[in-house]
This record gives sequence, C-alpha cells and structure tokens, in this order.
Amino acid sequence: MRNKSVRDKGRQQTRGGIEYRVDVSQTELVADGIFVESYGVAVYRKGHKLCCVKDITVDRERMEKLVAVCNRCHLSLCHLEDVVEDFLAQL
Repeated sequence: MRNKSVRDKGRQQTRGGIEYRVDVSQTELVADGIFVESYGVAVYRKGHKLCCVKDITVDRERMEKLVAVCNRCHLSLCHLEDVVEDFLAQL
C-alpha cells in the first residue's frame, strides 16, 4: 500500500477514472490593474488534464466543496456544465 502524500489527501477518482480538482488562476481587474485569484474546476483522467472551467468564483472554500461533491457523486463529465450553472445560480 502506498503512502498518500498531503497533495493526494481528499482526492478520489470517480468512475471512469475522472477526477475533479480546484483550478487556480489569476484574473486582472480591468480598472485597477489588480490581480485576484479565481477558482474553477479542472478535470483529470489518469493524471492528464481533460478540460477546465475557469473563473467560476473567488471563494476557494466554496469551490473546494463543489469539487468534493463532484468527486463524491462520481459526476459524469457530460454533466459538469449543468453543475457549474447550478452553482452560479445559487450565488
């Protein structure tokens, strides 16, 4: 049995080997030239990035909860867009 690193903590792959992770990017605020971190969802299979939905929110905690639900519920990739839309509608 391999030891899990801190980085692996909380990760689990869904059926089909799909894994959802928080994606971090920096977005520039147009008027002020200030950069803020924004968070999205990155989708991986066997360690290879399949796609990413960027700039969903600036609230990392909420994004981590969404990603955890996607992994726990074994979300199919074809439903990711609907899940993101529902997430945004709740904000």
